[in-house]
Amino acid sequence: MTLAKLFGGATGTVLVGLLMPALLVAQVGSQRRDPVAGIVYVSVLLHDGSFGEVRVTAADRVDADVIPEVTKLGGGVWTYRYLVRVRAGSTQRLMFFEVPCPESAVIHNIQGLGFSAREGTWNAVARQQLTGDRSICEATGPELSPGDSLVVTFESANLPGFDALHAIGDAPDAVWPCGECASDPRNRPARAVIDSLDGTRGGWAVVQSLSPRRPPSAASTPIETLHLLNEDLTYACGPLAGIGPPGICQSLQAKLNAMDASLTRGQASATAGALGAFAAGLDALRGEHITASAYAVLSALTTHLRGQLSP
Repeated sequence: MTLAKLFGGATGTVLVGLLMPALLVAQVGSQRRDPVAGIVYVSVLLHDGSFGEVRVTAADRVDADVIPEVTKLGGGVWTYRYLVRVRAGSTQRLMFFEVPCPESAVIHNIQGLGFSAREGTWNAVARQQLTGDRSICEATGPELSPGDSLVVTFESANLPGFDALHAIGDAPDAVWPCGECASDPRNRPARAVIDSLDGTRGGWAVVQSLSPRRPPSAASTPIETLHLLNEDLTYACGPLAGIGPPGICQSLQAKLNAMDASLTRGQASATAGALGAFAAGLDALRGEHITASAYAVLSALTTHLRGQLSP
């Protein structure tokens, strides 16, 4: 059967009606690059149905490090403290610092304090808020230049766990040809492309550290807490590369194995002794052989387990 017989005399009109939307969608999100200027142009639809381009300027990510501390307060509350330092060689300034804070974390007394050669000492705007599909603890204020630092503190009943934090710079991201283009549903493929490009979200840097991600129910018994310790030690010695060399990881794991065996047999004194040896091992390694994030998470769980084993 021919197309003329199938669609009658309106073959051309029907085919255009069927194919045009597909052609438009296929072109939205296409890219062309200017490698010399470091610019990417992404095709989008304008309000009149014609095509325009989003100008995406590549940007270096913020070069910052984060030193966390987690300490136990009374009443099952933990204090979280993050020292964020913009490294001297960073080509980006720091505008925002984000910590994942689930709504269940119930954050209290969140505060931020900045130390800037240009601004002096200033109180940062620190808050817990929902941003899109993320619940975060955020601190912002005058941008921090290389060599400047920011301290963020808050309290939560949640226990710490390893997590990815964000240090966000002030680089321009994407310049759209019209204000309404970015919210046009037809441009979703283009937005996905733009979000996937390096350096398009203000020079975001992902910093592997910790957050209050574990509710108290995740470690309500000594066995559950010991399970988390084993899980976190494996992660710290493996993907995080937060403890080394390997012999140190093996030594710490042996102490956890001894703790596990004595806890299973109900030997409270032996369990406490193995826990003390593990805690002493962490303290001895602090700084040189274990990162601040790995120490903070493992030390907090050790403190929590010690409290559970106390009569």
